[in-house]
Amino acid sequence: MKKVLSILLLIATCSCSKIICSTNNLYNGNNYVDNKYIFEDKTLIAFNGGFYSENERVKVSTKDKIYLDEILKTNDKIGLAKGINVDQSETIVYFYSIDKSVKLKEAYMKKYKFVNINKRDDKYYIEYTNKKKSYH
Repeated sequence: MKKVLSILLLIATCSCSKIICSTNNLYNGNNYVDNKYIFEDKTLIAFNGGFYSENERVKVSTKDKIYLDEILKTNDKIGLAKGINVDQSETIVYFYSIDKSVKLKEAYMKKYKFVNINKRDDKYYIEYTNKKKSYH
């Protein structure tokens, strides 16, 4: 019985996703992100905390353009590694360190102005939101 439980626990642990997505449709009128970085036809992708390894190479692209392909490092003073504006079309974010990519769907890109990406415990957390984030 213990062997069966151990095997089931191992299978459950190994099948956990390394990329977790969520949505937050709250609107916050505060000007945490300077309005000069917000465009009507663009979505701001912010790579926030957790990018510390030399293996944190990330590629952001659409079918027509590569927006980013570089190693990211979080600046702890402001809590940001990199922020980029992308067209509101299907966008691919590829994480070299885990050899996985995630598609940011066009419908979400048009509905939400911000995509926040954080890394904790070897997992990437992607939040679609209309709430501005504070960077100090």
